[in-house]
Parts: sequence; structure tokens; C-alpha cells
Amino acid sequence: MIVGDIGLPVVYDGNNSSKTILPFVDFEDKAYIYNHSTKKYEKNSGNANGLQAEIWHGLISPNF
Repeated sequence: MIVGDIGLPVVYDGNNSSKTILPFVDFEDKAYIYNHSTKKYEKNSGNANGLQAEIWHGLISPNF
């Protein structure tokens, strides 16, 4: 369990970008991989299964 103020990574898919927890919970056949030269998480063109996280996750927002 991770509790606290955790920064979410920004993933890039062409010209679109968004924050997601996916790089922290997706290990096999990753949807996004880190590109060390651009220092960004970029869409994995070799991904055959789409978005399939291996770890169940949830977020609790204190704003409710």
C-alpha cells in the first residue's frame, strides 16, 4: 500500500499527454515505456495487449 502525495507520471501518445498511474502498475507488455533520451513515458508501439495493469489499484480523493 502506498499512502501519500505521489506524483503521477505524464504519458505521451503523439501530440496528446495525460497523467496516469499506469507506468507504476503495468509490468508485462507495457503500454508505455520510458524513453531515456527524451525523458518521457511514450506509447509502446510493440504492445500487443493494450492497457492491462498487473496490479490492482485505486485512488481515494480527499475532495469528496
